[in-house]
Amino acid sequence: MHLPLARPRSPAAQCTVGTASLSVIIPAYDEAERLPRTLEESLAHLSTTRRGPWEIIVVDDGSHDSTLMGVVFAALASTCVRGVPDTQCGFKLLSRRAARELFPSLQIRGWAYD
Repeated sequence: MHLPLARPRSPAAQCTVGTASLSVIIPAYDEAERLPRTLEESLAHLSTTRRGPWEIIVVDDGSHDSTLMGVVFAALASTCVRGVPDTQCGFKLLSRRAARELFPSLQIRGWAYD
C-alpha cells in the first residue's frame, strides 16, 4: 500500500488528528482492495483544498479481509489518518434532534454516530 503523507499547501490547511474542525469519516467493511485508492484521493483532495484543521477517520466495521491492517498502515503513513476498529454491524449517523428523540438521557452537542 502506498500512501503519501498529505502535504497541505498552506499552514492553514494542515491536518490535525483529534482536534480537527472537519472529520471525514469513512466506514469500511471488507474494503481492503478499494481503501488505498480512496484514502490517496481523499488525502490529495483535502490537502490541496481544505483550509483549517482536518482529519480522516476510517471505521473498520468488523471486516473479514485485511481492511483493518490497511487502516493501520495508512495511519502509519499519514498523520492525517486514524482508524477505529468496530465489531458492530452497520454505521449510523444521527442528528441531534433524532438522537434526543431516540435516547433522551444523552448529552449530544452536534452529531452522534455509532
